[in-house]
Amino acid sequence: MIYGRRVAETNKELEARILANPDDRDAYAVYGDWLSERNDPRGELIAVQMKLEGAPGDTALREREKKLLDANREAWLGESLAKLTKEDDFHVTWRWGFVDGVRIGPVEGYETSSIDFPDTIASLAEVPHYNLVRDITIGAFEYDDYPTSWNNSIEALNEAGVPQNLRKLAFSRGGFWDISSTELGDLSPLYPQLKNLRELSIEMGAMQLGKIELPALQKLEIITGGLTSDNVRSITDAKWPALETLSLCIGESGNDYGCTVQSEDLEPIFVAENIPHVKHLALANSSLADQIAASLVKSRILPRLQSLDLSKGMMTDDGARAILDNWNAFSHLAKIDLSHGYFTEGVVGELKAKGDKIVLGDLQRADEDYRYCEISE
Repeated sequence: MIYGRRVAETNKELEARILANPDDRDAYAVYGDWLSERNDPRGELIAVQMKLEGAPGDTALREREKKLLDANREAWLGESLAKLTKEDDFHVTWRWGFVDGVRIGPVEGYETSSIDFPDTIASLAEVPHYNLVRDITIGAFEYDDYPTSWNNSIEALNEAGVPQNLRKLAFSRGGFWDISSTELGDLSPLYPQLKNLRELSIEMGAMQLGKIELPALQKLEIITGGLTSDNVRSITDAKWPALETLSLCIGESGNDYGCTVQSEDLEPIFVAENIPHVKHLALANSSLADQIAASLVKSRILPRLQSLDLSKGMMTDDGARAILDNWNAFSHLAKIDLSHGYFTEGVVGELKAKGDKIVLGDLQRADEDYRYCEISE
């Protein structure tokens, strides 16, 4: 590896120690000392960033960090990535001297990026110490077809290789306001490289999940208005020995945006045989909200939960009554999110009487003729 005109110093033993335990602060500190002894500026960056943890407001340290990053940007990122200075195109976060998180493309607002995502992913894989990257987010690129697919980015990640240290992977529709015009593509080719992944977040109109094998995953979040029965089956057929948070936005069943989920598709979640450790469950953004609430009453999963999110959907007084009339089954929960519900004034009063654990934001009119899920089009 080359930093500018000088050969990068590496210590394979220390790097192996860090890869084995990414939170081993002492290993990074020892590596920093080792690098500083060899006049490698990365050693100073490690020391500066560790000091900033205890003194985040230290102006002098913050200025020194910036100077080090600016002076060594090309050496530490490579020529092509160093040129990507527009925030919407490329953003890097650093931790203890190394690239920790990378975002390609924007994830908020209505912006998209015109850079070549597959080429950027290939360049990222050439970054020194790429295997230490813990977090990758793929945001929005310019419209190329309908629906716009992220499959090229998945293929590029698969070809370049996923960092051994990767803990979080996210795909975001970013600047596409109409989520239904986006699709993830087929994620399954990546699974063999994601054995250490802890968090997976997908915000897309459609996706192919295939046979899921993510043994270390602790959090799965899917934000969509077009979840399908096949998607749910992929989730309920998988083994989840470490999963603690399962968050699904479902959509309006049978609408024009791809949602095909029916109540019976969710039954394996209520039985919870393959998700024995889930403590935080969201079955949100659904036209089936009333049925979901009723099914949870005598489910096996409810007693295990610490929080429940049934927000963003089309829950009415019927769903609220299932909770209120069976309060003993729900009272252990620290939080129950029923935002965007279509409740009458009397039911709202009863829900509020249960205390702050019930969240009732963005309530809709109970007599509204047209009801909708918050995330659909």
